[in-house]
Amino acid sequence: MHDGYERLPVGAQDGDEGRRCDHTRLPPCRSRCTSGIARGRPLEKALTEHQLRRAGVQDEHAVGQVVDRRVVMSLGARAALDALRGGDATGSLFLAQLGERTLDSATAAATIVPVHLRALSQTGRVAEASKVMSAYERYFRPADRAPLDRVLAWGWIRAGDITKARELLAHSDSGDADALGWLALYDGNLAAARKSLRPEVESSPEALAALALLARTRADTAPVTGRAFLALARGDTAGAAAGFEKAATELGDAAPLLLATAARLYASHHSEAQAITLWSAIVTQSSDAPEAPEAELDWARALRHGGQNQAAIEHLEHLILTYPQSALLPQARRELEQSRNGIAPQS
Repeated sequence: MHDGYERLPVGAQDGDEGRRCDHTRLPPCRSRCTSGIARGRPLEKALTEHQLRRAGVQDEHAVGQVVDRRVVMSLGARAALDALRGGDATGSLFLAQLGERTLDSATAAATIVPVHLRALSQTGRVAEASKVMSAYERYFRPADRAPLDRVLAWGWIRAGDITKARELLAHSDSGDADALGWLALYDGNLAAARKSLRPEVESSPEALAALALLARTRADTAPVTGRAFLALARGDTAGAAAGFEKAATELGDAAPLLLATAARLYASHHSEAQAITLWSAIVTQSSDAPEAPEAELDWARALRHGGQNQAAIEHLEHLILTYPQSALLPQARRELEQSRNGIAPQS
């Protein structure tokens, strides 16, 4: 699941159009910018200087001031984006807000504001992101509006406000098929979701669960399942767990997958008894399902944590004998050895 805003408008600008600089389109140049590259100066800075000279700015001091300012803007935006990608949303927000305070509005809108919006959206502060968007509204170029609309739409999707997300996409030229696919899934329209959702390099656990479900079932509609995914998007772990458990009766061909998802959520919410009930159902009623070995391993681990070491050993031995080709065997053998030696499980 992504926010569809992969190419932020940061870095050197190409003329008045504000397009991203592409040095492969520049003609051969014998000016001082190429000699700067030879001396080891940053390529981006040299290319920016090249553009300024082509635009008629010849004064050395003026060129240096503008170049340094653009490089600083680019580095600030990239630092904020790198922090966000590295999981440091707080650091990203700090850098973005600092950049907005030090740059004029038009420059900030073209460089740091998109990162600020993305950080707010990903941290669930989409209402605040909407206010920032409104504040810089008149400074955005038309070409930048669609990607920014996608950022906010994803924020509303994460917040579980499907109505606002749908309204935003309806009035936008973004055409984000992935976002529309998630909206279809939340509505229980599996046929439309199956056409739109695609795997990505950095897919979230929610996205992987959705893709696995769509590949597993042949059903075209599943409203109960859709509501379970919506609860998950809203951060309602207990509600999502109960929803996926109920959805198992709606989609029989994907019941083990849905029960395993529910059990995992119950366990993360410290509802081990409910999780064990579902793991037991998978192992005893769907022993041929792909989820069965993992369910038995998780069951055994829960028993160990509950002090039922002998019961855990029995389940681990059963897993090793029943599923000899499972990729989980090394983990099961390690758990079995620790159980037999009385080594306490790691918390």
